[in-house]
Amino acid sequence: MNEFILSLIKYTTIFTCMAYAFIKLLRIKPSVRDLLDLPAFFALSFILSFIAVFVKLLVPIGFLLLGSAFLFFRFRKPLYVTVTVSSIALGIAIVIFNLAMITVYPIASAFYFVENQNLNIILVQICVSFIQIACVILLFRIKRLRSGLDPEAQNASFDILLYLSIACIFTMMTLYAEDIKQYMLKVAILFISLCGLMLIIWWRRHINYTYRDRQDKKKLDELEESLNELKLKSTQKDLELTVFSKLFHYLNKAIPDCAVLVESAAAQTACTDACAAWDILSHVLQEMNLTNRKCCLQDVPQTGVREIDMPVLNLFIAAEQSRLKVSTDITKDAINRFFNTEIDKKDLHTILTYLCDNARIAALELPDPMVRLELTSHNSFPVIRIYDTGNRFDEKVLAKLGIEQITTREGGCGIGLFSVFGLLDKYKASFSLDEKPNVLGFSKLIEIAFDGLHSVNIRTSRISVARACSSRKNFNILVYDSLILRDGTNG
Repeated sequence: MNEFILSLIKYTTIFTCMAYAFIKLLRIKPSVRDLLDLPAFFALSFILSFIAVFVKLLVPIGFLLLGSAFLFFRFRKPLYVTVTVSSIALGIAIVIFNLAMITVYPIASAFYFVENQNLNIILVQICVSFIQIACVILLFRIKRLRSGLDPEAQNASFDILLYLSIACIFTMMTLYAEDIKQYMLKVAILFISLCGLMLIIWWRRHINYTYRDRQDKKKLDELEESLNELKLKSTQKDLELTVFSKLFHYLNKAIPDCAVLVESAAAQTACTDACAAWDILSHVLQEMNLTNRKCCLQDVPQTGVREIDMPVLNLFIAAEQSRLKVSTDITKDAINRFFNTEIDKKDLHTILTYLCDNARIAALELPDPMVRLELTSHNSFPVIRIYDTGNRFDEKVLAKLGIEQITTREGGCGIGLFSVFGLLDKYKASFSLDEKPNVLGFSKLIEIAFDGLHSVNIRTSRISVARACSSRKNFNILVYDSLILRDGTNG
């Protein structure tokens, strides 16, 4: 009977320490209500003391099973969290119990005056219980332990505490095993208990790896989503950049032309609105770092159609300011045919501006630069022909004509020729390139015919050009011997 009472005191204290450690490890705020759990601990101790009478070996594993079950229903935490943290809490309670047993020996001598031996042992056990409770309270006063534990965190501290607690529980079981060599049942119980405790460790590792895989997959999905979002934004920005680049490229050509026209209108009419518009345009030209192109030549060809006259004027301005030689051949019949076919004047201005500008830049890269512009008709269709003495196009440029913004010169952006091909698609016009027109010493000819055939013709003596353009199904390649001379105008 005396041993039963001692067991009740000892087991109740261990259950109390285990519950307190569980609460602190999971950062659950203690309350006065928790004191009502003491009768439950006493009841659990009674059950465990009754089991100890028959199989003392089951006491340590009984602490874990009964304590975990109570804490699970008491605090409603997930089963995995309850089992693992309960194991650590029980390990802490066992270690504190053993430390208290060692500490109490000097104190036990103070009870020598108690003649009743049974009462003496009970008083000593009560002292051990008080020491246990005091130690577990002081333990969680340590700053490092106040933050508790996160069972699902990738933290080595949790794993180490779990392994040590399992070792403490199993060690306590071996201490409770008496005459183990004589009883195979106790050996079997020890083995099964060890497997169960190891299962807790495996469960911890499995949950941990599952959690990590889930987190890794979540991070991967987030990264893929971020990457797709960045790709979408990048594509959108590239599209915006392409549109704005094309717009600014055209504005750099068109605004100086507008400035010339507005300045001329302001000088001729002295209109207040025209003068104000000229002042504003002058400021815009300054901000865009563009010059107001003027020409003092008196014999510049004029058609009366400003959209045609401005690109022609720009060629003569370039000739006046550099060593470029410019010539033109514009027939009145061609002008009438351009407008009879309902070609938009703005589109005609864009095509002439870009082609003339490219020809001028190409010609100025070599000695004796020359550019010639012809507006004529062929088979009753309006035709634009531009000759220059510049270098021939690279094979890579010809292979990508109309499908990519690829530049024909160093420092170029390829917007001009790409925009021209866009307008050719609009009017189903044909594009022809003759690399040896042999007209007045020019090195190449570009011809735009508004014939509705929408064809691309390249006449060349370079085999490399034919090979580079062989994959383009809509290209007509004519390779001729270098000794045969063509005028570049007869198709």
